[in-house]
Amino acid sequence: MTTTEEKTGIIQDTKTKLIAKLQESGWGDVLKLFLNSTDFEQVIQKLYDEVTMDRRFTPGLKYVFRAFEQCAWSKTKVVIIGQDPYFTPGVADGIAFSCGITGKAQPSLKYMFNALGSHEQDPDLTRWANQGVLLLNSALTVQMNKPGTHYGIWKDFLIFVIDQIRAKKDDVLFVLLGKQAETFREYIESPILGASAYQHPIISVSHPASAAYKKDKDWDGGHIFNDINTWLASKNLGGISW
Repeated sequence: MTTTEEKTGIIQDTKTKLIAKLQESGWGDVLKLFLNSTDFEQVIQKLYDEVTMDRRFTPGLKYVFRAFEQCAWSKTKVVIIGQDPYFTPGVADGIAFSCGITGKAQPSLKYMFNALGSHEQDPDLTRWANQGVLLLNSALTVQMNKPGTHYGIWKDFLIFVIDQIRAKKDDVLFVLLGKQAETFREYIESPILGASAYQHPIISVSHPASAAYKKDKDWDGGHIFNDINTWLASKNLGGISW
C-alpha cells in the first residue's frame, strides 16, 4: 500500500512534470497557478483513487493534456468544447473528437467530416489544434464505458482555463457542442472579479453524438465550420483549414 508520503511525492512529481511539459506550447505559465494549487492536487488524488479502486479511465495520463500541448497559447483563437472523451478503451488521444491512436473515425467525427463534405479525412485532429483550435472535452478523462463519470473532477480546471482566456486574450471564439458544453456558457459570459475580461462570442449547436444516437442522416450543427471561418475572417485572423 502506498504511504501518505509516497502519495504526496507522486502528486508533486506529476505537477512538476506537467508544467514543464506545457512550457513549449506556452500553457505552462498560463495554467501553473491552478496546476500548483491544492485544487489540482485533488484532481490527481481522485484519478489516483480511480486506479487504486480498479476503475480504469481514458485517455491515458500521457494524453490527458495533449490538447494544450498541440494548440499553442499564442495561436489559440477558437475553443471547441464537447462532452466526454471517447470512453472506449484505447481510442481517446487527448484532443476532443480526435482519433489519432486508432486512425479510425468514431461516429461523432464521421458526422463532422460529412458536414465538411469529406469522408476520407485524417481522423487525427492534431492539424486543427496546430492551427489554433483548442479542442476540449467537458472532462479531460472519463471512466471506461461510463460516460459522465468525471465531469465533477475537471469542472474547476475548465472554468480556470476559460477565465484565463477571457482575462488575457481578445478575439477568441467559443463553440459549445451539446448540453454538457452548454453548462460552461455562464462562465464564459459572467464577469471576472477584479479583472476586466474581454467579451468573447459563442456559437452553440448540438453535439454530433446526438445525430449518431438518433441515426440521423446529417448533423444539424455542421454549419459551425463555415461560421467559425466567417468570424475569423471578420477579425482578420485567417481561416482554419479543416
